[in-house]
Amino acid sequence: MELKHRNQPMVEDVMFESVAKQVVEEYRGMAGGMAEPEHLPVDTMEGLMVDKRIPEGFYGKPYVVPETPVTPEVTEENLWRGGSVTLSNDITAETAIQVENGIKTEVNLNGKKILGGLFTESNGTTSEGNTDSYAFWVKKGGELVIDGEGEVESQEASYSMAVWADGGKVTINNGTFVNHGDGCDLIYASNGATVEIHGGEFKATENTKTVPATKNRFSALNIKDKDRKTTKILVYGGKFYGFDPSNNLSEGEGTNFVAEGYKSVETSEGIWEVMQA
Repeated sequence: MELKHRNQPMVEDVMFESVAKQVVEEYRGMAGGMAEPEHLPVDTMEGLMVDKRIPEGFYGKPYVVPETPVTPEVTEENLWRGGSVTLSNDITAETAIQVENGIKTEVNLNGKKILGGLFTESNGTTSEGNTDSYAFWVKKGGELVIDGEGEVESQEASYSMAVWADGGKVTINNGTFVNHGDGCDLIYASNGATVEIHGGEFKATENTKTVPATKNRFSALNIKDKDRKTTKILVYGGKFYGFDPSNNLSEGEGTNFVAEGYKSVETSEGIWEVMQA
């Protein structure tokens, strides 16, 4: 009589060591072709192991514990395509990672770093020839969610931003954000975008190009001037270095990005944290 179990190949009837006998009792009485140990269900094979070996008499072969699968490298293209992505490695983008219309990208930094690319503008405008660097460029209709510990950073450039919300929606729950340059905004919003910040650390470069030396020159958050009526940045949490999100110069004296019901507290010199009021 032949009996199949769990659609596995049939195994020969063998008297097993007492340690393994109960585990393989269901296989007794099977007859037919031999099945190598690796063809049996993993949970059964674990029960058969004695000091990581198949009991004596079962083909006399050691059981090889399957290797942990190798996590594939995450590429810039994975982030362009959207979906939920957990980083397994650092990424240096060639230009900026773009989140296009209709795309939602959820990134778990997982202790890794995303570094924005460095590129030169060539657009026939007064900005032509300037260097740009931003890690993420979220366009109208696109959505970006950033979570997990790790870094999002842009390189030193004429315009250096960790994230540019250009009409899309950005939600930041965690991460450390850094930019480099002398006239830049760390998180920049325009074109009807919405940015929500619930956590993370924000370390903006010192803006020596457009802010007088007598003022606070660290621009962590900014909205494009002509888009102030349609674009918003709401801060519910996070730690800001050299920048008070409740009282800054981004949109003029006394600009407040902190959401209703929350407050910004200077927890140590030059460091503000946002919390519930």
